[in-house]
Amino acid sequence: MAPGRPSPDNPFGDLLRQWRVSRRLSQMDLALEAGVSTRHLSCVETGKARPSRELVAVLAGALEIPMRDCNALLVAAGFAPGYRETALSDPQMALVRRGHQVHAGSAGALSCLRREPALGRDDGQCGPGARLRLAARRG
Repeated sequence: MAPGRPSPDNPFGDLLRQWRVSRRLSQMDLALEAGVSTRHLSCVETGKARPSRELVAVLAGALEIPMRDCNALLVAAGFAPGYRETALSDPQMALVRRGHQVHAGSAGALSCLRREPALGRDDGQCGPGARLRLAARRG
């Protein structure tokens, strides 16, 4: 969930400020986390200074911004996107799809082995196959 649209006057600074505020960080906190001065960060946010590509990456890392949104920050700062997006349906992603299928197929059985009464989940709420495996383990 990316913050709103930046203004045309200072797209990078506005986006950065939105991310910083959404993470509940002050300029000082972000500057310390990123290893830059508070004054420089302020100048970047207000548009008085232009960030380097490296600074964009450091700030995005400090704010734990997802890669897709890092691309938006890079573009707002005047750089080319740094991360490629590949659709899950792309042939190159066959291994990832297979891993996801295997994981999703086993998640039901494994999730039934824990008791989570606070969430209303108990061993009896498993699918029939998982219940059989669970019963065999208890046996």
